[in-house]
Amino acid sequence: MSDDNEIRITRNPPLTIAGRSPFNGIRLRWGGLGAVILGIALMFSMHNGGAIAFSVLLILLGIVTWVTTSFGRVYWYDIPMGFRVVAGAGSVIGLAFI
Repeated sequence: MSDDNEIRITRNPPLTIAGRSPFNGIRLRWGGLGAVILGIALMFSMHNGGAIAFSVLLILLGIVTWVTTSFGRVYWYDIPMGFRVVAGAGSVIGLAFI
């Protein structure tokens, strides 16, 4: 019998629709870009303090999405759970905007 450390179950990222998931490498990159673009657009379109603060948070969310996933190179289940939540939120928000 093989050692338990040698066995690796390969699973697809969650929430697949027709085999596509917002949490695979390419969509994590685009989702981070979408969050950054949304933050920049919000910053220059509304000129009050709340919009600027929210736009900075969106820009940071996009950047953190890129950093925690190593720009989409890290496999989804290798990311720690706390970072997975942040990266998933950044990806979904950014992809919804794009």
